[in-house]
Amino acid sequence: MKYFTLIKNIIFTLILSTFIFADPPSDWDSNGDGLFDNITNYQNSGSVTSRTYLNGSDIGSADDLMAAFVDGEQRGFVSASAVPAPLGGGYAFLLLVYSNQASGETITFQFYDAETDSVYDVDETYDFISDMVLGNVVTPEQFTLSVSIGDDGGNDCASGVYDCAGECDGTVVEDCAGICGGSAVVDECGVCDGSGIADGTCDCDGNIDLGCGCGEAGPSGCDNACGSTA
Repeated sequence: MKYFTLIKNIIFTLILSTFIFADPPSDWDSNGDGLFDNITNYQNSGSVTSRTYLNGSDIGSADDLMAAFVDGEQRGFVSASAVPAPLGGGYAFLLLVYSNQASGETITFQFYDAETDSVYDVDETYDFISDMVLGNVVTPEQFTLSVSIGDDGGNDCASGVYDCAGECDGTVVEDCAGICGGSAVVDECGVCDGSGIADGTCDCDGNIDLGCGCGEAGPSGCDNACGSTA
């Protein structure tokens, strides 16, 4: 299978790394062997090497975990690997993502923080391409963590889709001011939470209609007509 080729491509990095298995959320590793359970179900794979950042800080540690999903179906799982000091130190996630499609599937990710026993959504998503190699331990992909979706390491959201309030399949969204569940909307002038066209005016620039069109000169000439030159 193609994933054996990818394993060979990253085996040197894995040898340099300390590969440590932790206790993951139960549905990430049902048999507890520290490996993705369903490798043999898939014909294609690709690799994504990443580090995780929360509020701008790299928070990866020895017992942390990363999982990949497509439409809520788990497609990969890995524990953090120690990066040798000459290559930058810290911890990276050398994740193989699996698929039966050559391309066309969108991959989402979730991160398990062992220290806080919490699962986080990863902001970044990727389009799967068979045999893709994204990132390496020297120049990894940077995964930004957003909403913590549990404090017990569990993940019972089948779709893997959470709203801004952290609710599975929820409908709460951020308003134009970036407030989750807020009521601010963009007005007709393109201003967030603006008041729109002011009373007595006819456009967002404050023009008025004198009878010949918004912002146009009023009736003129001896015939008092719009655009008259009489």
